Amino acid sequence: MKKDLNFLKDKKKKVKLKPSIPEEIKKIIFIKFLLFFLEIQQIIKYTNQIIINQKLQGLYEED
Repeated sequence: MKKDLNFLKDKKKKVKLKPSIPEEIKKIIFIKFLLFFLEIQQIIKYTNQIIINQKLQGLYEED
């Protein structure tokens, strides 16, 4: 019985927890988030420019 317990203790010591998310993957996720944010920003700028152009031409009517 005592040998079995020692075996379990030794086994517990050998098990190491892996890091949850490696640094490389964190960097990739961060860069993808930045690119997504910049893409959204470009879409907003483009949409605003279309609205400004339509206002100048008298085509845009606000609700």
